[in-house]
Amino acid sequence: MSRISNLFPPGSFSSPGAKWRQEDRVSWMGQNEIEEKMIEGGSVIRVLHVLGNLGRGGAETWFVHILQNINRDLFKIDVMVNTRHIGVYEQEVRRLGSRILVNESPSNPMRYSTNFLRIVRAEGPYCVLHAHLQLFTGLVMRLGYHAGIPIRIAHARNSSDGIRLTPQRVLYRALMRRWVGKYATRRLAVSRKAAEGAFGSRYGSPESCEIMSSGVDLGLFMEDVDQRDVRAKIGIRNGCRVVGHVGSFTPQKNHEFLLAVASCMMEEDEDLVFLMIGDGPLREKTVARVKDKGLESRFIILRDVHDVPRLMLGAMDLLVLPSLFEGLPRVLMEAQAAGLPCLASSVITSEARIVPGSVEFMPLEAGPRAWAEEAMQLLRQGKRGLDRVKVMAVMEKKGFTIAANRARLEQIYLQDMMTGAGISPE
Repeated sequence: MSRISNLFPPGSFSSPGAKWRQEDRVSWMGQNEIEEKMIEGGSVIRVLHVLGNLGRGGAETWFVHILQNINRDLFKIDVMVNTRHIGVYEQEVRRLGSRILVNESPSNPMRYSTNFLRIVRAEGPYCVLHAHLQLFTGLVMRLGYHAGIPIRIAHARNSSDGIRLTPQRVLYRALMRRWVGKYATRRLAVSRKAAEGAFGSRYGSPESCEIMSSGVDLGLFMEDVDQRDVRAKIGIRNGCRVVGHVGSFTPQKNHEFLLAVASCMMEEDEDLVFLMIGDGPLREKTVARVKDKGLESRFIILRDVHDVPRLMLGAMDLLVLPSLFEGLPRVLMEAQAAGLPCLASSVITSEARIVPGSVEFMPLEAGPRAWAEEAMQLLRQGKRGLDRVKVMAVMEKKGFTIAANRARLEQIYLQDMMTGAGISPE
């Protein structure tokens, strides 16, 4: 902190007890100039992100894209995960110079806490703690405070954790939200639904929580692809219409409902193929259910693929997302960038619709048959009216890009360090 403070005039740092302000701005020196001076002076801002793993989920993909784009000369970023089965992004994260720290005991809070404090003492000190663990983030914020990390950011990713609310769970949720309110120096969320779902109405309000959408790397969607070539490589014959789904094989993504929709659609169109991309604990069960229905020749199920944008551009004609809950599904943003019409459950926030007509929202209560009819109608309409250039221009304007997220995140890290935005718990 001392090296950083030397760059700024006296009084630049507010008192340790200062409340978080959503829009602190440094007017007397530009951000780029600040970063250059800090790098010249040998300063670095060390950041610790906390994620469940490094699989190909929305938060994990966002983190890797941030890591690829952020100023790594100034921001030295490590990541803590709660499993030794780190995930497909492990090699890329290490290649980018980040250390991966394993804390395996989230189900045992006492052990997790002891390990967290030990790891931070051994690998720190850190200037910023940035956690993405839904309710469990509350404990991480508290630990960060006791570890002496001055900037502590709670980042809400989902509108729910999908766990049934028992009396014990209600108490746990209340405690975690209280700790987020007490120990987080800043709160971020991908949508207002995610903010209120994770932090509650008080700490998830517009006055207390900033919305930072899960931005997309638009450069990945500017490629011109050969549809025949893309489809041939994954075994889809020419002339088929392809319905896509991208997501982890977990209860949240509602694969059983998706299979019921697929069965109804395939009764009507014998050339229809479903392309499902993802991995997770319910994958094998889903594959077995497809076989039970006698539909294995009509399904292509890919595990972990690195080229989802290319498959959206070249293989899919429609994306269907019947999730039980979401924050702001990154895959829905990516599909729109690829020019795909989308059918999604109405539990998803309307913030996910980039331009009018790009996403149709439908209640799950309508049932698989009604969903199938709507999906067939969207397929018949094709991609007419979806101008990819227009969609991406709107995404740029609204800040739904990884470039906008990276710029805002650098600004947050810098201004919070400069203003001493850490708070003392009430």
